[in-house]
Amino acid sequence: MKKSKIILNKDIAHIFIGVLIGVFATFLFMLLFALLLTMRDFDTSAAATMSNISLAVGALSAGFVTTLLHKSKGLIYGAASGLILFAVMSIIALFVSGGSFSLNSLIRFAIMTVLSSFGGVIGVNLSAKHKMI
Repeated sequence: MKKSKIILNKDIAHIFIGVLIGVFATFLFMLLFALLLTMRDFDTSAAATMSNISLAVGALSAGFVTTLLHKSKGLIYGAASGLILFAVMSIIALFVSGGSFSLNSLIRFAIMTVLSSFGGVIGVNLSAKHKMI
């Protein structure tokens, strides 16, 4: 009984670390794109695209880091970290902009889930010990 509790805590810790890295990567890319928007003259549609790219990079890195630490179940743990990252970013967006969920939110949900799962698969494959011939 105690061993399963330790394993569960370790799983949660891996997901938590992955989500933190994902939030950091998203924030870093949003800062970079904000700098780009101030230096150049872009359309307003470019800001939405840059926001989606930032979220995609954050989701990919969250799934990657989570499964790099966990070393198994890349799709499941990658998707879990992406779902939690989506929830965190949605809550932040609701507080900052006061907006609501829309079609764009569903698109971001799909982007983040797919890319975090993909990052999870990459993380598992890089963490596996393969003998190269």
